[in-house]
Amino acid sequence: MDSYLRWICCANQNPLVAFICPYLYSFTETHLLQEVTADTVVENPEVCVERQSMRKHVRSLLGTLTDREQKIIKLRYGIGFKCGKRYSLFEIGSKCGLSQEMVRQIESRALDKLKQSVGSHGLEAYTDLLM
Repeated sequence: MDSYLRWICCANQNPLVAFICPYLYSFTETHLLQEVTADTVVENPEVCVERQSMRKHVRSLLGTLTDREQKIIKLRYGIGFKCGKRYSLFEIGSKCGLSQEMVRQIESRALDKLKQSVGSHGLEAYTDLLM
């Protein structure tokens, strides 16, 4: 117990502590500070795996659409772009040489196809995303 009090006094005097410094986790366990400190730079592995799985599922769903439908859905919802920019009907129409109404109709048809294929791909969890 005396060493624990000495350690607390030293820690209060010197706020800079090395990560390889022993850290009293409990009275019976001592760990290195780096073992009990979370790394905020590295993404949580579970979140990373979920995100990769979702990307794979979205790609397979988009594979059920025609090229034109895929392009419109990707532009409209910012899929596949690092910045995630979502384009308006007018902007998509300008890029594809279509009217806003035609873009809206193609988007509507594509979303209907996606809703139907969600069940066949076993992705019912994504249904609420398509509503």
